[in-house]
Amino acid sequence: MLGPGITICVADPNPRVRELLRREFSSLGCNVEMAGAAQEVVDKCLSDHPPDLLVLDPEISRADSSPILSRISMFMPGLPVVLHAFPGEALNHPAAHKAAAILEKGESTHRLRDVVSRILNERSAASGAN
Repeated sequence: MLGPGITICVADPNPRVRELLRREFSSLGCNVEMAGAAQEVVDKCLSDHPPDLLVLDPEISRADSSPILSRISMFMPGLPVVLHAFPGEALNHPAAHKAAAILEKGESTHRLRDVVSRILNERSAASGAN
């Protein structure tokens, strides 16, 4: 469920996209962390207060030699990641199979909200069952 107590990290090289998604998730009461570079993403995920979910444009790691999803999944294997990329990019990304969902940029931000909410609800239900 989206709302207070939920932290989402938005990782995108484009500051306009980061701001758009920050406003979208903040309007629901979520805490939003933003990252514009691969190392920022890793730092936020390894902080004392890691995000509950990562919305990631895989282009953020283009300048980085180490694949970002592999690095994150090594340290936080349970962190759900939503790949958010231009049409065709995310599906062809080598780590696409590690993503909880793949959405194309240009789709409605409401669709992104719905997908993120569904993933967090499923995660909450699974942790409640344990």
